[in-house]
Amino acid sequence: MKIPYLILTVFLVTSQIFGQEVNKDYKPKNLDEAITQLDILFPDSTKQKISRMEEREFLGSAHMSTGMWIRNNWHLWKGGELSKYFNGLGIFHPDDMSGIILCSYYRHIKNQDYDLDNQIKFYQDYWKKAQEHEYKMKNDPVYASKFQQENDSIEKENIKKLTSDFIPGTKIKGWVSYSDGIFSGGRTQIEGEILEWQGIKAKVRIERFIDERKRNRVLRYNKVKNNEIFVSYYMIEKI
Repeated sequence: MKIPYLILTVFLVTSQIFGQEVNKDYKPKNLDEAITQLDILFPDSTKQKISRMEEREFLGSAHMSTGMWIRNNWHLWKGGELSKYFNGLGIFHPDDMSGIILCSYYRHIKNQDYDLDNQIKFYQDYWKKAQEHEYKMKNDPVYASKFQQENDSIEKENIKKLTSDFIPGTKIKGWVSYSDGIFSGGRTQIEGEILEWQGIKAKVRIERFIDERKRNRVLRYNKVKNNEIFVSYYMIEKI
């Protein structure tokens, strides 16, 4: 089960819906405030849908919707109060911050312990391993060669899977990047048809923008010609 356009729920919430005064512009300063604010913003129907999902499924579907809204609107990219709070916990990437917020909110809905210490450890271990990997890639030729061979093998398997699961002509939804003229990093969803594959990127003919207001930003940012755009395999799903 997925929650289509979960982010729209946030934007459509009003004080009339909840029968109480809600400050949608409030920027939480810590995790507890973030959970409280999401609890206010989400209607009961959305909470019920979340409660029926597996944790991994919810996190996967929410990262590019509600997660993006959290990162942008709560100033996680710009060093806001909530960002500084996470820095104090040893968490420095906005994706990790929103991941902890979403995971904790899911566990809040399910009446589970946040297990914050282990959440923090997960991301810190990830970056530690990433740094070790980067160091070995630069300084250990044997390690670098073995990794490249394994990576090439995995990529070949991925490409093989792509050609069978998403053949040309397949109708898909895909997340594409755009810039608002001040900073890049935004993403919005399109619908279209796969024309061909180049590596793990599909050339897609755009048929519709889910958010039509983002059309010109996407076209400019990606230098789109003939209404065709490249979309990563990891950002597409069948319609």
